[in-house]
Amino acid sequence: MITSRERMTAAIEFSGPDRIPVWHQYLDGFAWEHPEFLREMFALCPGDASVHREQSDEDAIPQKPSPDAPEMLRDRTYRDEWGCLWQYEEPGMQGIVVEHPVVDYDRVDAYPIPEPGRVDFDLMRAQLADRQMRRYVWLWAPNLFHLLTFVLGYERFVVDLTLRDEGLLDLMNRIVEEHHIPYIQELCRCNCDAVFFGDDLGTQQQLMVAPDVWRDTLKEHYRRQFEVVKNSGKHVIMHSDGYIIDIVPDLMEIGLDALNPQHEIMDSARFGDMVRGKLCILTDVDRQFVLPYGSAEEIRKHIAAIKGKFHTPEGGIVFHGELGLDVPSNARTMYEAFEEMR
Repeated sequence: MITSRERMTAAIEFSGPDRIPVWHQYLDGFAWEHPEFLREMFALCPGDASVHREQSDEDAIPQKPSPDAPEMLRDRTYRDEWGCLWQYEEPGMQGIVVEHPVVDYDRVDAYPIPEPGRVDFDLMRAQLADRQMRRYVWLWAPNLFHLLTFVLGYERFVVDLTLRDEGLLDLMNRIVEEHHIPYIQELCRCNCDAVFFGDDLGTQQQLMVAPDVWRDTLKEHYRRQFEVVKNSGKHVIMHSDGYIIDIVPDLMEIGLDALNPQHEIMDSARFGDMVRGKLCILTDVDRQFVLPYGSAEEIRKHIAAIKGKFHTPEGGIVFHGELGLDVPSNARTMYEAFEEMR
């Protein structure tokens, strides 16, 4: 019988999986409050992918911290290794940066880039050394676009990027050269199947910077990072929310194997024609309107339409729908549809 790892690999490489793979994703806050619901859904619609280590979906459910644990405190602050001061307003949700460390490009040469070795890569390798090779496993790469908005502030970053400010370009080079490339090289020494990149590059209607700006300033940095992964024989996967259709061909050109986009806010027909049979899509069941507010019939039609856009007999699709803090009334319908249409 084909394993989950073989199924995911076949879908990504267009070599004919026995059925459509499934990737389960949810916010920690959702898992803390609804672990039994998740266990029921995992039994109904078994997943194929794991993050960080090879384990079952049920074993991956995070335990809810004690009420006095730091991550459960509202309005807590935390300064990360890049010098960004974070404020967390809601337990189980990502916070926001309220203090950005880079205030002067004149001192960018002195900005302390964190050591990649702060991460225990030996432990990471040990956890994956004796895996059974039954589930598909990926490791997360550090983000780039997000990180630059964190250390500089969003408005300053996109304006300076558009102006091709030399100080910003020098900072980007340092981050990629001194941190990201060595970090990704360490990930690729682990017994994983893919490295997963994550940067939300679009708004609801367009890229956060003009396509030509992205190509002139960021494309080469992504290419270099992807190249490390490709040279190690692993897949390059990326998540990016927002309207990113203008640069999807660029991402494919520089080595992207699979993409988890917010495809329902883009030109559906154009995007489907662009990627079908060429790029594997980790789907995004619309979580703005259809999943929270649609009827059961609308959910099923929506998922059937998504399958029609991306699926080929050779592969090209992984079913996925993200769950937020509340149990959507249609979450069960979504998983039932996934299982029926696999």
